[in-house]
Amino acid sequence: MDLTSGRIGKTLVKFSMPIVLAFLLQSIYGVADLFVVGHFGGTFALAGVNMGSQIMDFVLGIATGLLGGGRIIIAQYTGSKRTEDVKQTIITMFQFIFFLSLFLTVILLLLCSPILAVMQTPAESYSEARNYYMICSTGILFIFGYNTVSAVLNGLGDSRTPLYFVVISTFINIILDLTLVGAFHMGAFGAGLATVIAQGISFLLGILYLVRKGLLPKIHSLFSAFHREIARDFLRIGIPSCYQNSILNVSLVVVIAVANSISVYAAAAVGVCAKLNYIFILPDIAISTAVTVLVYLVPFFQGVWKESAV
Repeated sequence: MDLTSGRIGKTLVKFSMPIVLAFLLQSIYGVADLFVVGHFGGTFALAGVNMGSQIMDFVLGIATGLLGGGRIIIAQYTGSKRTEDVKQTIITMFQFIFFLSLFLTVILLLLCSPILAVMQTPAESYSEARNYYMICSTGILFIFGYNTVSAVLNGLGDSRTPLYFVVISTFINIILDLTLVGAFHMGAFGAGLATVIAQGISFLLGILYLVRKGLLPKIHSLFSAFHREIARDFLRIGIPSCYQNSILNVSLVVVIAVANSISVYAAAAVGVCAKLNYIFILPDIAISTAVTVLVYLVPFFQGVWKESAV
């Protein structure tokens, strides 16, 4: 889509609608995990997925914030018809995300126990949280890679293709959730594995699409010299967004940690509430009030939930 011509309002609406739909699908993606795990895995597995996914959301917020800077640089070069600079920026973004994902994978795997301890992970859901956390940590490269493809295509003015990838990824994730969690009773680990596989397939499709379009003419070009100037430019733009995402996700991590200190049931309820907030786009005051109510009321229903679980 050419964003440099035509009526501004109509062009922006046409460009932004697929992005909004993709955002909603990605939110449903997370809720589908919670629904399937909650139905087949029980409260402990649900709480484990909530805690693990919140940590992954925090890490992903860092990547998406930084990628926002790359998306803007690509859009600027695309608008000014600087094709070679566009290609170099794409290569630089993939190089940066590749090394960032490897670094974060190592850090997260090494700090698994301390992070779960800081979050006050209840003993009942510790193994489930650890399983989900570990499998998602090993799949960060795929999760980051898919989001890089999406950022690149948005910067090029293409908001529809990432939506198609999200549709494919969501469908695969739901099928794998039902298979791994529902049929094979793999709990939180199955949900995490479904997420990593679905994102990995979307990432691969995205890479093949970019290669076919000539934007990544040679896969080995990803191992060419790192372009520091371009990296510096998109980091300068992306770091403030990264900081904003981190603040929001840290606040949610703190809330879930507080809920964990009360009970595993409070943690499960608060986590679901936070995920639903992303779909319905509730104001901050609404989610804060809902979380407060849950934190104080859920403990009184523990006995009922325990009997239901039995």
